[in-house]
Amino acid sequence: MYLWKEFEEGEVRSEFKEIRDLNLKVVRVFLIWEDFQPEPRKVDRSSLDKLEALMDAANRYGLKVIPTLIVGFMSGINWAPKWALDESSVHTRYPTASGGRLLRCGVRDIYEDPDMLKAERLLVREVASRLREHPALLVWDISNEVDNFKLPKSCESARRWVEIMYREIKGVDPAHPVTLGMHQENLEYDKGFRVSEVSAFNDFLCMHGYSVFSDWCEGPLDSDVVPFLSLLARELGGKPVLFEEFGMPTSPPGRPSESLGKVRIFKKEVELFLASEEEAARYYREVLDKLHRAGSLGALAWDFSDYDPCIYERPCLRALSRYEQSFGLTRADGNVKPSGEVIKEFASEAKEVTRPDVDLKVDVENYYRSPNLHLREAFRRFKEAFK
Repeated sequence: MYLWKEFEEGEVRSEFKEIRDLNLKVVRVFLIWEDFQPEPRKVDRSSLDKLEALMDAANRYGLKVIPTLIVGFMSGINWAPKWALDESSVHTRYPTASGGRLLRCGVRDIYEDPDMLKAERLLVREVASRLREHPALLVWDISNEVDNFKLPKSCESARRWVEIMYREIKGVDPAHPVTLGMHQENLEYDKGFRVSEVSAFNDFLCMHGYSVFSDWCEGPLDSDVVPFLSLLARELGGKPVLFEEFGMPTSPPGRPSESLGKVRIFKKEVELFLASEEEAARYYREVLDKLHRAGSLGALAWDFSDYDPCIYERPCLRALSRYEQSFGLTRADGNVKPSGEVIKEFASEAKEVTRPDVDLKVDVENYYRSPNLHLREAFRRFKEAFK
């Protein structure tokens, strides 16, 4: 979250080398909104320069980059520029961070407010214009789990917003694919972003999913959850899926798995769980094998490295749970976890994208009339067929 405020090109190069040495090929980066657009009519040139330097570093190590453009929500916090705040409202789910402080207020309507839309279009246009010919650019990602930042008033509002952003990017850069970082809540509930409708403005679909956030599976280490969500998104949207986020937080080295207690996330109660490093490694291997069999275009691990303890007490990061700090393939000291070794081995194996061999028999037309029920029924069919 502080990448752009405290940008160190040498550190970026060092970490990209570590990523390259894990046999990985793609990195996803987040354009924290207040860093790139401190004013609604101004895109920060310094941040654009830093982003281009990051892209150059990625190219140096043979990596491709997925820039996530409009980043409000990330890791349980809504990161908002001051001008996007709605001081008359109170945030109801995730704390709002702005200007180095945690605030109680929410944000303006990013989907229908004309001034917000004008600012968003400016941001994506300026970034796309700057990087459209960069050799490290792979895909444009419009946003990250944007319904966590602000719920749209309707599915029509959500679909129209995705179309606006998609066309704005394509107007500048028709050559690169455009997608949207959706997550499992868009399959569990009707939060406006119906996969079956917004897929028209995605060149391919992206899905994020975590067994530890699923109250409908067999437990936090259920390796069927991620491939199931990939396949479900594919059937609903009619397009192939990149699994853009999956992972497993871990206990400290040598420690067993442990529970951090239950929390309520949107409409469900889940148990925050830290796997032992060995269990996490087995989970990674099983999920990767099953994602390949389910026909996924690929997978991105969440995330590269654990948080460095030195940043835990920063004002905005105090809101992060211990749970968020240990998803890395490497530990904070740079040593590779067993899950990192697993993904390194998997990435070294040449694998073609396959066609999925399971039909979930999803009623696409009626799915969002009762999505949670349809999801649970589809998961039961998946468990029976995907063995």
